[in-house]
Amino acid sequence: MFPQCHQPNRGDSVSMDISDFYQTFFDEADELLADMEQH
Repeated sequence: MFPQCHQPNRGDSVSMDISDFYQTFFDEADELLADMEQH
């Protein structure tokens, strides 16, 4: 489902993983909203 298949490491830059997660989440949500508007 997520375009970035990347396993988050707890000890390795957690804040970066969180921002990556939100970036991916909002990209997915934006695509879903655009898709719903077309139908």
